[in-house]
Amino acid sequence: MLKSIAATAAGLAVLLIAPPMAPDLAAQAGQAGAQQQAGAQTQQQGQSTPQQPVFRTEIERVRVDVQVVNSAKGDPVIGLGLDDFEVWLDGRPRRVTSAELVTFEHDPLPSDVGATTVRTPGRVPEDARVFVVAIDQLGLPVAAITPMKETVRRFLLQLRPQDMVALYEFPYRTPKLDISHDHTLVARALDRVLGMRTSQPGSYNLSASEIVDIAANDSDTLNAVLARECGDLTVDIGCVENVRAEARGLAAYLEVESSQRLNELVKLSQTLAFIPGRKTIVLMSGGLITSSKAGGRPDIRSMLSAVGDDIANAQANLYVIHLDSSMTEAYGAATRGTRISNTGLTSRAVDRFQTLTQDRSTMITGLEILAGRAGGAMFSVDAGTPASIFDRVLLETKAYYVLGVEPTDEDRDGKSHYIRVETTAKHAAVRSRVQVFIPQKK
Repeated sequence: MLKSIAATAAGLAVLLIAPPMAPDLAAQAGQAGAQQQAGAQTQQQGQSTPQQPVFRTEIERVRVDVQVVNSAKGDPVIGLGLDDFEVWLDGRPRRVTSAELVTFEHDPLPSDVGATTVRTPGRVPEDARVFVVAIDQLGLPVAAITPMKETVRRFLLQLRPQDMVALYEFPYRTPKLDISHDHTLVARALDRVLGMRTSQPGSYNLSASEIVDIAANDSDTLNAVLARECGDLTVDIGCVENVRAEARGLAAYLEVESSQRLNELVKLSQTLAFIPGRKTIVLMSGGLITSSKAGGRPDIRSMLSAVGDDIANAQANLYVIHLDSSMTEAYGAATRGTRISNTGLTSRAVDRFQTLTQDRSTMITGLEILAGRAGGAMFSVDAGTPASIFDRVLLETKAYYVLGVEPTDEDRDGKSHYIRVETTAKHAAVRSRVQVFIPQKK
């Protein structure tokens, strides 16, 4: 049963706009109980007894939602107490003052609510998990869409009637997020999802890793590409600059495209911040290309970190599913052949399998940064469907802990602080945010 999530939202069809910043500090749990008890005593005393003054004390604490799951199987680790958690703010240990377990059981609906009754609109009930299936259309090729849709529909059938779900396909979508108990609405909405990722434009068969390396002035990669694409450089001396210019142009193009996709995730996280309580985002993408080299492009690392922070601050748990199509794309490039620039030579096959490992790493790096910054998890699927990952998501989200962490006066500075949570439980993985905002002390 759910212990601590209850919320209201305007029909739960929320426009994608930025919310005001809200503090992360919550009052000590005993305060609410004391207020309720004092109110009840006042009613019992009636008008005949003068109301006595009530003195209350308040200890502010940082709320941190934490998932603790078996690292191998994914089932939640339950039964943990205060002594089983350790928390650090900016590398300094802080005291955990409370640890509350929130569970979602497969309880039947109340007798007056039918199993197929749609309880939306209006609010998020206490017994509901909230899921958002986010589909990165620009990051997925057409071939990946049909099996992905089948997997999502299977996931929808496994949800409890109490659970709420929304589809968020981006970019190029209506700026509204419909979160509903009616899971069939989401199943039908999947029909409009498209795969928009295509092969890179240009005259040369440059892979993702080659674009990043050449844009960062990697001479070894440039020479390997020149040998493959240009043939005899004494015949076509302009090929060197043409390859270099194309790589730099594609890097700039990919940077703009990735920024556009991340902006859509910013809108999503800002919208979810309006809905109190914990939410779960399942993001499916074919990759986000970013350079890991100083001065390299595309460089979206700072934006990835900012988006990850936004997701964490919205109390959203992020699961990233990487649908790896690098093998298929390498095979397509190898059989497609290439034009040998201005030499009059006939097309020949290009062996892209040599860069397969580097390409996969380049495509997955951005997703890893995003998931890590949000305190989430990333899974890669290189064959078959992501059905097993969705099964794990359902299993892991059955329970989580709400920790109360006591900050010091030094921490109450109106700034964000790095936070790290660990558990003494064996063979356990901890999923939690990596930054927290602490308001100034009043």
